[in-house]
Amino acid sequence: MSRIYDYPLVSWIGAGLHRDTLERVVETVKRDQPLEDILPQRAGNAAYINKILREEVLKQFSNRDRPMVEVILNAVDAKPSGLQDDYYIRINVGWRKFTTIDNGTGMTLDQILRLLIIPFNTEKTGIDEIGRFGVGFLSCLNYCLENPKNSVGLTTRTGKESYNLIFYADGDNVHDLRLALGPSWRHYPAGTGVQIRRRIIGKRNLLYYIWNQVKGIPAYRARIRINGEAVNDDCDEPWYAQPVELELRGKKVTQEVGLRLEQSIAKGELGIIHLTSQGVCVRRLTNITGYDTTVSFPAGVQLVEGRDEFKKDINYQHCVNATFKAMEQYVRDWQKEWQELKSQDKKGSKKLAEDKETEDQELQWLLAVIPSLMAAFEIKSIKNIPNIDTLREVLLPKKKYVLTIPELECFTHFFGKAGLEEVGFHAEYGAHSYWGELYGSGDQLMRNAFTIRETLNQVEFHEKGKLDAAFYPNLHLVARELSPVKDLIFNQIYLGEPSSQLPIPVGPSPYLCYQSSLYINTRHPLVSGALDPTKVYALTTEYCALPRVQANRRQWNTRKESLEDEVQRLICEKLFPEQYR
Repeated sequence: MSRIYDYPLVSWIGAGLHRDTLERVVETVKRDQPLEDILPQRAGNAAYINKILREEVLKQFSNRDRPMVEVILNAVDAKPSGLQDDYYIRINVGWRKFTTIDNGTGMTLDQILRLLIIPFNTEKTGIDEIGRFGVGFLSCLNYCLENPKNSVGLTTRTGKESYNLIFYADGDNVHDLRLALGPSWRHYPAGTGVQIRRRIIGKRNLLYYIWNQVKGIPAYRARIRINGEAVNDDCDEPWYAQPVELELRGKKVTQEVGLRLEQSIAKGELGIIHLTSQGVCVRRLTNITGYDTTVSFPAGVQLVEGRDEFKKDINYQHCVNATFKAMEQYVRDWQKEWQELKSQDKKGSKKLAEDKETEDQELQWLLAVIPSLMAAFEIKSIKNIPNIDTLREVLLPKKKYVLTIPELECFTHFFGKAGLEEVGFHAEYGAHSYWGELYGSGDQLMRNAFTIRETLNQVEFHEKGKLDAAFYPNLHLVARELSPVKDLIFNQIYLGEPSSQLPIPVGPSPYLCYQSSLYINTRHPLVSGALDPTKVYALTTEYCALPRVQANRRQWNTRKESLEDEVQRLICEKLFPEQYR
């Protein structure tokens, strides 16, 4: 049976601080021989060791539960370098016991005595770790001083070496701490387990505290489960990790920037942009996109002294650019998912219409997420995003114009929905001005997509409709209604037709009221052709339904008859009195 080496912690630390003694202790333990002649019961520098041990065990954290979080963060840092598979950390919180188990690199006996138990000593470089430097585990020993029945156990395996450690105390001072160490028969698989036994653990409060402290850690760093439940699961809303090359302390290292979008907020409610350092929140900003967006910067992006902002150096800029590359991965998957859904959808036009509405809504959110990230990163122009052309190609293929919502509504009636969707899109949530740097405006769309054949002011249009029998006879009643005696309704009246730029040049309405002017599509079937009472009625009804016209008629017309009755009366009295008697 293997020996259990049980000595005061101060003695173990004293041995770990001296290289020659450390080597002898390691060799003696591996040979399963006594340590009494090598490891005295009291180290010669015990007073100094007690002083620094007191600093780490008693004074590191004001929150009594924080050391357990540090144990979890150390487990994250134990992830083997270059591991491609998922890395798991399993946590169990009970009423009297807290445990963590990972499949990390584990520790050799030399590392246990040289690093783990030595206060403020670490091999962490600050380049890729999340845990605190040289602190954390020893702060757990404070629990041993709370009650003699409390203990902290650790089992660690490297694949070749395996050891069990038990920390406990036979008093309430740091010099009363003891460490019992012995080899373990389990050598595989590699990993570390920590077990904290306390007389009383506030289970519910501890669960809530730990959950909120570690839930932001990206799943690509470690998949964490507490009492069997996934804390940072990304099955529904996956992380998109983008590798980026950084320069740290004269060395080039490759780390990962993570992006996660969670579509969990109802339309119209505020979302949050979380800027984090490896899942630990640094800044929060509100947005109105309907998405919670989390950006996880790696350790290579340094924080300012107050830890509430990132240092805006070259590494920060590289990671900002990598965030938009991760966004590109997201939108590609989003587009692919919708394409597959459309190809499989055989439930009929109603289902297709619902899917299309959902797709359009998600597109609006995505078009707003990019400007929201720009604002969070203080990017002034959308042209400064390095992969913006690729993002445009994926999100907005073949689009040329960005429209406001009112423009979209009136243009759709005039040009037709199918034709307009080929070349134009609208952007909500304040994103319109950002995308306007890259796309033409509604005014440019009108200039390019509508060919003007004749321009008339309101008086000229009225006179032509009154006197010229060859002037679009079905528009005569509309022209007569535009009396110059009344207030000016339209600055100009443009007659023409949509150009070949739009695949479907005829929309449902022959009229477009835009920028205080009236556009009339002379190729529309209601406008063209010989005099037809049905066309006259439809054209007059459409004209009277224009908001600008309705506002003017409410000002001048005090009669309470309905719009349909009024149009009918106008046709009867002014144009076809014989036919409508």
